[in-house]
Amino acid sequence: MKNNSVFSYIPLYEKLPHQPTPPVPTPAKASNFVFLLKWLATATVIISTVLTSFKIAPLNVILGVIGSILWIFVGISWKENSVTYLNFVLLICYAAGIAYAGWPSWH
Repeated sequence: MKNNSVFSYIPLYEKLPHQPTPPVPTPAKASNFVFLLKWLATATVIISTVLTSFKIAPLNVILGVIGSILWIFVGISWKENSVTYLNFVLLICYAAGIAYAGWPSWH
């Protein structure tokens, strides 16, 4: 009787044909508008983070919301769900923080 169990094929990876991974379309091939939007969003988020570290409110939250919205648009244009979902969750967190702090009375 021939042993046809999975364990008879160890190491399995040697049995499979090895093919180079196909090139993945990169978001860098996006339009110039999306390229500029990406860097504007990045700068906005960095400035928001710096303002947060120095406790400069409410400008830090306003820039964080703007940066998240811009990154959502970039994620949608790239069809990159991880970028879109991450920034959507961040936007919800910013909105919850604004609601909790009682916009516009921050202090």
